[in-house]
Amino acid sequence: MSGESSPFEDIHLGWAGERYTIPAGRVMGAIKRIEDHVTLAELQRDSFAGKLRLAKISAAFADVLRYAGAKEVSEDDVYAGMFGAEAQANVVGAVSSLLGMMIPTNVKLGVETAAKGGGTGEARRRTRKPAARSSKRRSN
Repeated sequence: MSGESSPFEDIHLGWAGERYTIPAGRVMGAIKRIEDHVTLAELQRDSFAGKLRLAKISAAFADVLRYAGAKEVSEDDVYAGMFGAEAQANVVGAVSSLLGMMIPTNVKLGVETAAKGGGTGEARRRTRKPAARSSKRRSN
């Protein structure tokens, strides 16, 4: 993390061959711009349902690019960029980027740790095998 008091890391975005950076301390501003168009819950729900709203995603991504310094990018540019030779990869990339920006670093690290079998609490608990039944017979 670049900002010690920020729960986020710097965000690096690419557009039209240029690279733009949003410093960790300014990520909340980017999230506010994203949420003007689509919420985290909507992104997650629509992604899992396979019903992405490309116009909303385009508008959110364009707004974040402008916030990062890409002054000439429009919603139309981003929307058009989601189609073409690598349409699916472009859409997935945009959604992944937006989701990644909105989730604090410590939460992402916790999810990655849990997915690898580490972490705390429920993620680390191992289930016990049931005790083997005794082969001894009981006297009646």
